[in-house]
Amino acid sequence: MEKYDVAIIGGGSAGLAALKQLSTLGKQAVLLEAGEKVGVKNISGGILYSKKPNKGRVYNVEDIYGQNFVNEAPLQRKITQYLLHATSKDKVFSMDLTAAHEYQSNFGYSVLMNELNAWFAQSADESAQKCGGGIVPGVHVNDISYDNEKERTTIQTDELDEFQVKAVIAADGVNSEVAQITRARPKFSAVQLYQGVKAIVKLPEDVINETFTIGAD
Repeated sequence: MEKYDVAIIGGGSAGLAALKQLSTLGKQAVLLEAGEKVGVKNISGGILYSKKPNKGRVYNVEDIYGQNFVNEAPLQRKITQYLLHATSKDKVFSMDLTAAHEYQSNFGYSVLMNELNAWFAQSADESAQKCGGGIVPGVHVNDISYDNEKERTTIQTDELDEFQVKAVIAADGVNSEVAQITRARPKFSAVQLYQGVKAIVKLPEDVINETFTIGAD
């Protein structure tokens, strides 16, 4: 039976960061992703921040993927001004939230997560393979069991032979199947969650620049 240090379930940004960091620490980690490839289920986007709190310490994306992250990653635009517009019929109310956007922040870039996670995956997988691990897409976990005597956890999937690990990281989202399989917590009810609907409109760069009165950079 194959044995690894850690199994990470879920190939989103959290799971990929865990894989990259574990590999940097020399741990043999394997990431299981249900999608055919990392990023295919990520349709969201937003602003990716790097924070600098006045107190304490946070690990930012550049701490995991390198200080040259901004120059190498598929980022969209650097956000230098943050305005919120509320519209109603023929009226619009605008709020300037730039001060909040810049508060304790190194930078903020707009991103499309399907593109960025694919980039994360390439970097994390390269590091993991050097330690004997890596990313395995198209895999669905159906059971996780723990042996107290051997202090090992066995992972069972629909597609692979079962294997053992020392630890499991559940990075499969808010509706985590790992949490339900292991009974770490019950399934959320409908009143505990909300669902957002987002539409992405693709426009030429010059139209975006003119509409929002911004420069090409």
